[in-house]
Amino acid sequence: TVSIAAYCLWAFSSSGLLGRSRGGEVFIQLTIVPVVLGALHVLRRLDHGDGGAPEELLFEDRLLQALALSWVVLAVIGVYG
Repeated sequence: TVSIAAYCLWAFSSSGLLGRSRGGEVFIQLTIVPVVLGALHVLRRLDHGDGGAPEELLFEDRLLQALALSWVVLAVIGVYG
C-alpha cells in the first residue's frame, strides 16, 4: 500500500516524470494503472504460492511483461509525446 501510494504521489508531483513531460501529463498519470495492476497480480501469485525471485516472475509471466511494456509505452508517450 505504501509503495503504491508513494508511486502515485511521485507520478503526480512535478519533480517526477510529470516535470519532464511536454504536454503528456495524462499519460504520465496513467502509468499508475499498470503499476497498481502489476503489484496486485504479484500479490495474488504470492498468495497462491506461485512466488519466486522477482526476475523469474517477470521473465515467466506474460501478464507482468504486458504491464511492464504498457508502463514503458505510457511513460515514453508522456515524456516525449
